[in-house]
Amino acid sequence: VAPVLVAAHAADTSVNLDHWRTNRLLWSHAARVQPLYHRWHWSLAGEIANPGWPGWPAEAREASIAALDDALKVYNASHIYHSKAAHLFAMERFEGAAAAWKKALKFHDPAAEKASEGRQFQLPAQRYLFECGLGRALIHAGKHKKAKNHLTKCLELLPQSVHANCVRRAKRNHPYATPEFDGRLPQGVWWHEQPHDNGRPGIMCNMPECTRGCYHFYLGTAQQELKDFEGARASYDKAHRAEYKNPNLYFNWGLVEYQAFKNMDLARQVVDFGLSLNPVGEMQRLLVDLKGKVAGAAAAVPPTPEAGAAPGAKQSKKGKKKS
Repeated sequence: VAPVLVAAHAADTSVNLDHWRTNRLLWSHAARVQPLYHRWHWSLAGEIANPGWPGWPAEAREASIAALDDALKVYNASHIYHSKAAHLFAMERFEGAAAAWKKALKFHDPAAEKASEGRQFQLPAQRYLFECGLGRALIHAGKHKKAKNHLTKCLELLPQSVHANCVRRAKRNHPYATPEFDGRLPQGVWWHEQPHDNGRPGIMCNMPECTRGCYHFYLGTAQQELKDFEGARASYDKAHRAEYKNPNLYFNWGLVEYQAFKNMDLARQVVDFGLSLNPVGEMQRLLVDLKGKVAGAAAAVPPTPEAGAAPGAKQSKKGKKKS
């Protein structure tokens, strides 16, 4: 009898220990055992595909959204809606992303945000995340007036310094340890502290996809669409000074200088800076085409006094020459 009992207990133990092999198996088991506890679904969603991190295939994002929806059936929390919105945005489902960020704003809890301050690993419960995300989604959805309002609020709330997103992960137990990544981390993800072979976790980090310069660019886009060209020019200049090196910025800014202000000299400098970033495909063609139009117009129009700061140019501090 004894050998039979030992074998039975061994089999039972192996089943119970199986879910401890990876974080994903652990949270999946916990969510099945206690389905009415939202944190298990939230943790499982992050293990399947953390929305703040790059490189996920669409299937992983869909599975993560399903786990987040299970969490939302139990508890309406702003950070859960934010995570769902971030996935939808990455999948270019902008109307759905905007709706989820509106929910995040509705359920935003200032006390929860305050409690998360100062922690090394924070929940995404900060209001600026929801304002900024909603503003970007509304731009892509073509709702520029509402986007302008949310992006303005975003930049008011945005911290002066944005820190990297970091999590503790073991060498063989992290979301990118699956076969499709073949042992490599996606671009923009790095080990801040290397994990140890004995199982002790390291610290894996990445930077947010959009920071201050990016949000100034989005605000400028809303202003340009609303024909607030002075505002757009100022926002694009701020994006440039924040070192947002995206060719789309310099194409939009060049258009404003060329079409709205007829400032061919500054338009040329802006477009040249955009081309120096080595754009490819359609954006390269658009910038080259705009450069040709600016050159043609400049040949027929006298130089315009400088009205904005050209990329890379230093402001002159010299006074007028005395006669």
